[in-house]
Amino acid sequence: MVTWLMERLSRLSSFVDLFNAVENLCEESIAKRKKDLQQEGGELLCLVDHYLAKIDSESLRGKPSSFSGSDGHLNLLEVSKELFLVGGETTSNALNWSLLCLLLNPWVQPRVHQELDNATGRRRLPCLDDR
Repeated sequence: MVTWLMERLSRLSSFVDLFNAVENLCEESIAKRKKDLQQEGGELLCLVDHYLAKIDSESLRGKPSSFSGSDGHLNLLEVSKELFLVGGETTSNALNWSLLCLLLNPWVQPRVHQELDNATGRRRLPCLDDR
């Protein structure tokens, strides 16, 4: 029984470390966007920018809301973590299903390969700029 419990606790520790790493990543991203917004003159480019602008406008109004004060920052952090984790899950599922479809339909594989070659050539791997 103790071995089973210790094994589960060690897994929990790894999960907590991973969750803390995601939280730190989101905190850094929010801080960077906040700094960039101040330097760029306020052009809103992403969800975090819009959320930060809403936090600022609600704080100026002086009325309590889920956007004002430390609640606003905490809610932005939670939304960012959820989107990061859900986005990873969605991407993973999409890749898994795509690979399964390619395995079950081998006649499609040469067409996919040709499309990749047309986009990138044969000398490099695909990147985001190839979209």
